[in-house]
Amino acid sequence: MKTTLKANVSRPEAISRYLLSAGLIAAVFIAPNTVPSWVALAACYPAFTALIQWDPVNAMAQGIINHLSKGTKKLLFLNSRAIRH
Repeated sequence: MKTTLKANVSRPEAISRYLLSAGLIAAVFIAPNTVPSWVALAACYPAFTALIQWDPVNAMAQGIINHLSKGTKKLLFLNSRAIRH
């Protein structure tokens, strides 16, 4: 299986991830009695993936989509060959 760590988070997506993380962390400080403190910990994930410009969940989902689309293309090709004979 080929694994690469090429960037899969675009610049605009990284900016939105930074803003989301900042908003979640700010919510914990602004309303500590209503927002649980674990929300600040969860905000670290989008910030870190924006920082390194790579998201393992995106990479996994893209790999699954690519794998499934290859199988679909192959199935369509086999069906089109069967019709021609």
